Amino acid sequence: MADVDEPWRRALGLAWEAFVEGSIAVGAVVLGPDGAIVAEGRNRSADPDPPAGQLGGAYVAHAEVNALGRLPRATPEPITLLTTLEPCVLCRAACRFAHVAEARHAAADPVWDGMEKMGELNAFYARREAAVVPVDLGPLSTWCGALPLVSIVHRVAGRRGVPWTAVLGDDPVVAGNRVARPGYVAVAEVLLGDGLAPGTDLTLERALDRWGPVLGAVGTP
Repeated sequence: MADVDEPWRRALGLAWEAFVEGSIAVGAVVLGPDGAIVAEGRNRSADPDPPAGQLGGAYVAHAEVNALGRLPRATPEPITLLTTLEPCVLCRAACRFAHVAEARHAAADPVWDGMEKMGELNAFYARREAAVVPVDLGPLSTWCGALPLVSIVHRVAGRRGVPWTAVLGDDPVVAGNRVARPGYVAVAEVLLGDGLAPGTDLTLERALDRWGPVLGAVGTP
């Protein structure tokens, strides 16, 4: 974390807050033209009582939507979004409507492969399509890809009333990552096996200290 600049540290912290709460572990910050943070958000899908101006307790309460939803229309451009996980179709559309110039993500999300072609399908969308750019945070990028999988496995296991081990074999999100990003799944399986779950009292720093060797062994995705 010491080598990561403040906007990315904040995004990582927001993703951890989302995980601890029981939401999907994704955090996002918005930068103005000078590189300063002008808005932030985290996934709040499991938060039934979100702060004013934030979506919560709904499938669409994504980190990027919550961050971009805090931007006034008069926000100076260019606008840059930093997010711990590659934006999905919902969040790419939100970037387009919020006039985001560039959306930088720490971890790829293979579930949404092909979304980069949205601008080819619709000229109006392409007029303000955000450039989606991967950012290499080293092993932290693997962390950003693995932690949402831990969130999803716990959520699905709770909904189905089965052990988390049962979800690893048939969940489509896990399966997609196992093919395209096996390092994410390998780390997620270690985290799950070591008992990491929403509600943990670990801080992000303590968690990274504990599982740093695992991340180092897997390396950059």
